[in-house]
Amino acid sequence: MLRILTEGVENMVLSLKPIAYVALVVILLAGMWINGFPHASAANFPYSTYQQFLDRYVVPGEYIGGIKVNVVDYDAIQRDRVSPESLYEKILRQLLNFDPGNLQNKEEEIAFWLNAYNIGAIKMVIDHYPVDSIRSTKINWLKNPWNKKILTIG
Repeated sequence: MLRILTEGVENMVLSLKPIAYVALVVILLAGMWINGFPHASAANFPYSTYQQFLDRYVVPGEYIGGIKVNVVDYDAIQRDRVSPESLYEKILRQLLNFDPGNLQNKEEEIAFWLNAYNIGAIKMVIDHYPVDSIRSTKINWLKNPWNKKILTIG
């Protein structure tokens, strides 16, 4: 579940709430990777960069419960992020500069916030890399990571 906190009029901060299974994030990423994203309108987030990111860093994984899942190649993201022109850094800049108030309908809002959630989950791991889980004590020693500020949007 997403929780949006407003900081003034300009900024929106995304905090993550726990989901039942971390695999859900992987399945959502896999579905978006396979199906692609809707074409962006002038007011919409530039999904082409995120699609390039998924094409480069989401790779076939193993079977979990009889279902083949795709996984994020965090090693490759960590290696590539040293460049300010990396896809990872570009996506974070695009989120910072994007005004979600410009989204034109409910479908665009849902797509945007689901993708922002996934980008936030990836960022949380990358910011504390290497970790073995998004729930790692390296991310937040005293409590779960879901209430941490991780992304600034707009």
